[in-house]
Amino acid sequence: MFAYNKTRLEQTFLLEEAQNLNQGGFINTDQYRLIENQLTGLKTQKSFLIRIGLFLVGLILCGSICGVLSLSTFSIHSATAISLLAFVFSGLCFAILEWMIAVKKYYGYGLDDAFLFSGQIAFAWGLFVVLDGLELREIWLIWCVIMGCAAITAFCAIRYLNVLSTLGACVSLTFGVGYWLVETKVSITPLLMMLFAVLIAVSFNYLKKSLKTVYYLKPIQTVIYYSYILFYLSGNIWVISHFSYYFSDAENTAPGLSQLFLSYFYWTFTFIIPLIYIFRSIKTRDKGWLWIGIAALFYSFYNLIGLTAFLSTDWWLTLSGALLFSGCLWAIAKIRHRQSGLTFEVDRLRDDPSFIDAEALLVTAQLGMKPEVNQEAPMKFGGGGFSGGGAGGSY
Repeated sequence: MFAYNKTRLEQTFLLEEAQNLNQGGFINTDQYRLIENQLTGLKTQKSFLIRIGLFLVGLILCGSICGVLSLSTFSIHSATAISLLAFVFSGLCFAILEWMIAVKKYYGYGLDDAFLFSGQIAFAWGLFVVLDGLELREIWLIWCVIMGCAAITAFCAIRYLNVLSTLGACVSLTFGVGYWLVETKVSITPLLMMLFAVLIAVSFNYLKKSLKTVYYLKPIQTVIYYSYILFYLSGNIWVISHFSYYFSDAENTAPGLSQLFLSYFYWTFTFIIPLIYIFRSIKTRDKGWLWIGIAALFYSFYNLIGLTAFLSTDWWLTLSGALLFSGCLWAIAKIRHRQSGLTFEVDRLRDDPSFIDAEALLVTAQLGMKPEVNQEAPMKFGGGGFSGGGAGGSY
């Protein structure tokens, strides 16, 4: 299903693993060079800045191609011509992308990302123009365009193993489901979105465990992380308060017992879920959980400051600083002498010559060892002495 050569793709992942082993100190540089010479992977770009530069160059090329194509329809101002131009440009971008993959062997190189992005944008624009010409209702027009974007990004994620396309498919699908629930005024939309996030997480975790190849590991992990973020945002108090006018009846504005209960529930949810994420990240040693939990916790405090007048800004800053300071002291005392996981102990995989020299000096100072001094033997070899060193020059 993917567009890349299977053998070259496997060797690309093997080279990445070999590079990780080299950085971890399990193999030396010579062994890594030997593996690199034996394997022939795809042309990829590891440097993020260079990849961004190549991406911008690719966008300039796409813009030039689009300009040349637009000259043929310059005098035509119909929606059909515009949509046809968009679809032709999209197909041309995907054709050039397939040529880059088949001939140039590009995989995450920057230029291929530009043509992939341009093809998706052109397809979405052409779909919008076509559906707008059919004079559909606004709700159907927006929903069909969103689902069309979800379909094209999901196809690109599966065929080209692109992480950003995977993220785009997740966002488009979420907007499609959420837009439909909000416009139909379903009162339990937040709970349904939580359930939707749980279904995504459970299904893709099962898919990850049953996965026999590593090709789709990054896209699947991206979807799993996205489901955690979606689950938190679905019950976030700011999101609920922002969209509350969609879920409530305008004629009945008096808060009832159920609304009061839901308010307490969403406030508790807003602060409990980030703490669960952080605790799970420490337990499973997953950086993704940790970053999501920390970002969600800071966003929860931001919601508390913005939606309530509980304390003034200066008090919040003072209490936040005291909380961070006490948390750092507790973390230092907790993990200072641990031998695994988050710890202050020395990384055994670190291969730094200056660190090794410093360690040798510390061991020498602790054991009282002195450097060895080379002493000359009292008897010189040669000269025919009793040492048996051979005959001298007077022999």
